[in-house]
Amino acid sequence: MKKIILPLAMFTSLLSYDLTQFYKDYQEGEYLTACRQGVKIFEEHKRDENYLSLYSFACLKSNMIDRLAVPLIGLRETKEARANASYFATILLQKKILYHSVVDNVDISGLVLPTTDYILSRVFDMYVNKEYSFDDKTYTFIDTQKDLKYKMYIEHGEKFKILIIEKYKDNQLIQTYEYY
Repeated sequence: MKKIILPLAMFTSLLSYDLTQFYKDYQEGEYLTACRQGVKIFEEHKRDENYLSLYSFACLKSNMIDRLAVPLIGLRETKEARANASYFATILLQKKILYHSVVDNVDISGLVLPTTDYILSRVFDMYVNKEYSFDDKTYTFIDTQKDLKYKMYIEHGEKFKILIIEKYKDNQLIQTYEYY
C-alpha cells in the first residue's frame, strides 16, 4: 500500500501550482504558463492586488485578453491598481469594439478612447482614424513611430470569426495576434 501512496503523493504535488511558482514563471517570462496556471490559484489570491496585476499582465503578454475581465474588477484598492485596471479595461474594450467594427462592418470613426502602448491599442487608433489602406479584405497600417507595419483581416473559424493582426518589421512577419 505504501508503494502506491508515495508515487501518488509525488504525482499530485507535481500537478499543484502555487503563488511561488506563479511568480517564478512570470519573472522568467513564461507569461503563457503564468496566465494558464495562474487561474488555478485565482480564487485563493483574488484579493491580492499584486497577484491580480501580474496575472493580468501575464495574460496580456500572452495575448489572452479575454482573461483580463475578471481580475480588473478586483484592482481597486490602490492608485496603482486602479491605473492597471483602467489600462486592462481600455485594451479589452478596444478589442471588443475593433472586432465588432471589422466583423460586423460598423463605423467607429471618430471614437476616442485612451491610448495604450499595447499593439491592439495602436491598431485601434489607426483604424478609428482611417490611417490604413484596404485591399483584398486586408487592412494595412504603417506605424511610422515604431517603424512597423500591421496587417489585419478576418478568418473564419469553426464557431467564430477570428480577427487576425500580423506585425511586420522590415517586411518580415514577427508576430501574429488572434482575437475572437
